[in-house]
Amino acid sequence: MINLKELLQSYYIDSSGPLSLPIRQFSLHSAVPNENGVFFCRSGRRDGLDFVEEAIDNGAICIIATDPALLDKQKDFPDTTFLVVSELPSVITILLHTVYQNVYDDMEFYGVTGTNGKTTVTYMVSTLLNRFGFKTGSVGTEGVMTHDMQHLDYHKTTPTTPEAPELARIIRRFHEESYQSMVFEATSIALDQKRTDFFPVDTGIFTNFSRDHIDYHGSIEHYLESKMKLANAADTLIYSLDEPAFEELHNKGKPVITFSLKNPEADFYGEQITYNDNGSHFLLYAKGRKYEVYTPFIGEHNVYNILSAFALLHHKGVPVQAIAEETAKLPPLRNRFQLVTMCDRRFILDFAHTPIALEQSLDVARNLADGKLIAMVNGIGLRGLDKAQRMSEKIGPAIDEIVLGAEQVGYTEPLDVLQAMQEALPSHVSPHQVTTAESRKEAIAACIERSSPGDTILLTGINEPQHYKGTLIPHDDLEEISNYFHSLCPKLKKTI
Repeated sequence: MINLKELLQSYYIDSSGPLSLPIRQFSLHSAVPNENGVFFCRSGRRDGLDFVEEAIDNGAICIIATDPALLDKQKDFPDTTFLVVSELPSVITILLHTVYQNVYDDMEFYGVTGTNGKTTVTYMVSTLLNRFGFKTGSVGTEGVMTHDMQHLDYHKTTPTTPEAPELARIIRRFHEESYQSMVFEATSIALDQKRTDFFPVDTGIFTNFSRDHIDYHGSIEHYLESKMKLANAADTLIYSLDEPAFEELHNKGKPVITFSLKNPEADFYGEQITYNDNGSHFLLYAKGRKYEVYTPFIGEHNVYNILSAFALLHHKGVPVQAIAEETAKLPPLRNRFQLVTMCDRRFILDFAHTPIALEQSLDVARNLADGKLIAMVNGIGLRGLDKAQRMSEKIGPAIDEIVLGAEQVGYTEPLDVLQAMQEALPSHVSPHQVTTAESRKEAIAACIERSSPGDTILLTGINEPQHYKGTLIPHDDLEEISNYFHSLCPKLKKTI
């Protein structure tokens, strides 16, 4: 039994109904089955109180909210407990930590944060941990993944880091199936909203940092401050010495493990990077020894990613040489500089959707392309016109053809996104190089129309269902490419 008034005394305002309850689970969403559960009632586009009845129908025995009007529901639902508190995030943290503490004590948790690379590092670390016998699940943009890389279905309401009650259900399931650890992507928004505060973090990995999510944070300072909350929570910190924003991590008074491509003093230092269509090779210096490393992941940015994975695996006691041998066998990750050949065109599908990631993707693609390079560069309407302009500014002089597109526009007009991008194009880009398209689908078609056999087409951005004026439109780049070529290329050649 949980005594809510005693446990939440610092946040308690008022209540009705019994406060000592056999609570088993929690939810922020009224439609989720929640037997003997707590429903955290918050308002968004609609008044959260509108969902109380549905939550009770789905098993909730307690409703918690910050709105005092919640207590008016008592007359309609006399058998339910209603509790008014001063704020929800801290209350959620306390309750989840209390109810599931035995679960967290039996597992280890590794958080990955940074502007770019979170998904790739999470994949690398979780895959390698499983290869070395640590039964590990992962949570992030790719979904919830089991130790054998199967997707788990769950009620997903956020793109990357789940809401705290959802995350708790995932952790509980991993625990029930005897998982030893979980790797999770920790976004700045999730950290700011305390979604991961309810469980201990053994190690925090910090990939890189650049301006992003200012639409939410308001300033780059608050964005960095939110990222640093993972450093406050984690026992051990892994970070790049090449990222100035992370210099303060050395002063946290915690064990640190560093990696670098510029500073030989790092614990894991890489140099002499070469790459081609098959992957990347580099020399790794670690623990006083030199190692030759190959990874199927292409580009300098992915060498940074793999160095962070080396750091975590070695921290877990795995020898460096053994990590290097398994790194060579890592299957490439979908949409992370994924190479596909169709109708004698080489396509590169890359999730790059921030200015820095785009710049890196364009550079690597240019080095790989033998013929003409056609690049699709998209502005994300949901992230604001300022970010769309900063994407355009990163287009270098070595790109032969450019297709500007609008994606994930939400309620922003696609033409407004495109106008902002055109206004920000660098002076070295001439008008005849540029085509515009109002959707990701149209942008892909425009890229193909401008191509010839032997050309390379780089498709950057978010290859996912597209948000358009309240509707989620199904989308998959490979399907769009295949559909385009089926009439032109009857014997469709596809290599993934």
